[in-house]
This record gives sequence, structure tokens and C-alpha cells, in this order.
Amino acid sequence: MKKDIIKFTYNWNGKLTNKVFTTLRLHNPKKYIIGNGYQIELKGEIIGNANMIGKHVITLDRLTDYVCYMDTGYSKAETLTIIQRMYKHIDLKTARFDLCILQAHKPKPTKKK
Repeated sequence: MKKDIIKFTYNWNGKLTNKVFTTLRLHNPKKYIIGNGYQIELKGEIIGNANMIGKHVITLDRLTDYVCYMDTGYSKAETLTIIQRMYKHIDLKTARFDLCILQAHKPKPTKKK
């Protein structure tokens, strides 16, 4: 079964090396599903796999500094500026986003012969 890919162009807050990390994505109920597995891609390179263990559908006005610092390493105001640059074609006042929580898979060690 083919896994969906979640692409990152930047490792915000260094989060992609954590056991559990978040990502804020435009709402897509057909792609972002709790329990599904995903390949994680950074700048075009697959860096690992993760399972979605949680998701909240939110609008940007409901973001908090706490969530923004955890996801991007920046305040809410700075995070909104980043999101505005990323989604110039979207009405951000009405757009819904998926705040996804992903748990990274550790590759199983191979036995040495």
C-alpha cells in the first residue's frame, strides 16, 4: 500500500528529529487521517515515516502562541506572516487547517551476521 507523503521545505523548530512532531496543513480530510502512515520528506528527500496520532481542524484565529512556538519556533504573529507567504492564493480568514500530530517510526535494527 502506497503511503501519502508529507513534504517539508524547512525543518521548522528542528521538529523533524523528534519522536513526535506537529505540522499545520490546509484542511484535507482525504489526506490527513488519524491512524494513517506517511512518508516524511524534507527538501525532496525521504527522511522517515510517521503515523498520524492526532489532528484538530482549526482556523488561524484559533492558533495560540503556544502552538505556534511548538510548531514553527516563532510567535503567533510571526507564524501568521510565514503562513501568509506560503498561501498567498488562500483566504486565510476563512481557511481551515489541520493541526496534525505525527509520531515518527524508528527503523528496526538489522541483525549483524
